Amino acid sequence: MFGFDGDSGIEAIVPSSPAEASGIRAGDGLVGIGSFSVPAVSGSPDGKARLEPLTALYEALFALPPDQPFPIVLRRGDEEVRVVIQPRPACRARFEVLLGRGYIADANGETIRVGAGIMARLSDGKLAAIVAHEIAHNILGHARLSEEQHVRGGLAGIFGRSARLTRAMEDAADRLSLRLLANAGYDPHDAVALWQEDGGALTGWMPINTSYRNWRSRANLLEAELAAMRAGSKR
Repeated sequence: MFGFDGDSGIEAIVPSSPAEASGIRAGDGLVGIGSFSVPAVSGSPDGKARLEPLTALYEALFALPPDQPFPIVLRRGDEEVRVVIQPRPACRARFEVLLGRGYIADANGETIRVGAGIMARLSDGKLAAIVAHEIAHNILGHARLSEEQHVRGGLAGIFGRSARLTRAMEDAADRLSLRLLANAGYDPHDAVALWQEDGGALTGWMPINTSYRNWRSRANLLEAELAAMRAGSKR
């Protein structure tokens, strides 16, 4: 479907990235990374077995030392190509785009998922605010904390102790997200604009749920945190 020279391959190259500098091309098939050989894909097209090689590939990549060069073996047509990548510090997270029109974004400690509907609707700055919020969840270890504290999901989690813990984590992620945006060169005011201008559409109608602020309250929280950041920078 993607035209790879192999079962697994490179769909796209980020401009000015270490991959581009090494000579990797979009469409190259993946044979190996470091000492890891990419297994062949098997199973039905919609089966879980077809994803297992990709999962193993990610795990091998993330296990490599982040400050040392590593080899990659590629298949380009009938030719086997070997290149060396010199990594540089970056966000240690996996990203997935969920197809469909839904406004979905979440994080599980390793992977950040963003729905295509969000990406189609939002400007780059507002999309960065969504991603920064989910990165903040991972940095703060909220997936692990939720498991340790037995935070419930679904209807059982919208009231009581689980709701209070979830809301505290959401507020903490919002506050940290502003600093992540500023450090990455984005305007943190985009996070406020996101909820002021798009909050109603993103959240839609939902039953009473005390585990999340409504979009107006969320915008107010972010504005207050920005004011605190400005005050702190003047000291």
